[in-house]
Amino acid sequence: ISRDRRRKFDNPAGFIIYTIENQVSVPTSFVTSRRLRHEEEVAKKQHEQDAQSLGLQLEHDEWIDKRIEEEIKTRYPGPDLKKKIKKVIAQRIRADERFKQMAAQHQEVLALQFLRQETREELVLPSFQAWCQERHQLNLF
Repeated sequence: ISRDRRRKFDNPAGFIIYTIENQVSVPTSFVTSRRLRHEEEVAKKQHEQDAQSLGLQLEHDEWIDKRIEEEIKTRYPGPDLKKKIKKVIAQRIRADERFKQMAAQHQEVLALQFLRQETREELVLPSFQAWCQERHQLNLF
């Protein structure tokens, strides 16, 4: 009745009385206000869980980036990083014709990304699930 925009029910109270007297069951597809509130609560909880999970995923990604940066600084202190980047650029120029055609500044940026990727593959970093469990256990103390 609340969704009757075309005014098909002239006597809503009479309609309700009629359905009760004739024991007309409520259709299973009918969304009651209680059911609607419940679905909204479930959706809200799911949204909060998704937001929390996304926040944790971002925190994990930042944590990994920090570990990679620390490892690169440890492996290539000071001017050694520039030397390593030049070495990566030289390797890429030999292996990839398109890399040679790029501007020098773009080559440096990509070489650093390749170095980060290589370092990440070499490091033994926990998966997201393992990181969450480890983090949760640390919070207990």
